[in-house]
Amino acid sequence: MDEKDIIRRKKRDLIFWLSLNDMILHELQSEGLITDDEYEKLKQFEERNGVQKMIGELLDRIMKKGTLVCGQFLNLLRDKNVNESCPELREWITGVNTSGPSAASGTKSSSAANNPNSSTSHAGNQTIADNEEFLKRNRCALIDKVKNVVRITDNLHLTDEMRALVQAEPTDQAKMRKVLEFTNSSTAAKRLVEALWEHAGDVMEDLTRA
Repeated sequence: MDEKDIIRRKKRDLIFWLSLNDMILHELQSEGLITDDEYEKLKQFEERNGVQKMIGELLDRIMKKGTLVCGQFLNLLRDKNVNESCPELREWITGVNTSGPSAASGTKSSSAANNPNSSTSHAGNQTIADNEEFLKRNRCALIDKVKNVVRITDNLHLTDEMRALVQAEPTDQAKMRKVLEFTNSSTAAKRLVEALWEHAGDVMEDLTRA
């Protein structure tokens, strides 16, 4: 059974399980499984028809994208930020075999450097094994030291609304605080850490040497 068939056969349960997670669209957008345009259309669909019908529409869109995207979607369901609101989903997905890379939070292996969904970040000679813990531990220093935050947001796949909220803040410190507020998944944390290496490498060097 391929990944598309897995989703189709479990569609009814997935509709119920995913309707319990009010951040599911954001997670899929952050992972690149739906476009910004699809995100906005699905939010409008939800407003008109309710969350469960929106999830049904979402699953139909995912299945139309083909086996590869279906596999990436199923692997995203392994992420604790996606399944923590539903024990039944967490239990089911652990028994599902998929051929794509795992997006499970905390997954670390020798192939992590080649896995775009790994929770491990690589930059220069530095490796950060737990991005969420790194951001939490260095929150104050990042808010204080990181400059030019708007450039960093270009790497984060934020919604237009989120980007506008960041840009509306009057100082770099306030902008960085807002970015950290929006960093609420392992995928988002990995993306932010990599953006920090690209645009605030001197700050990251200091923090990883500390």
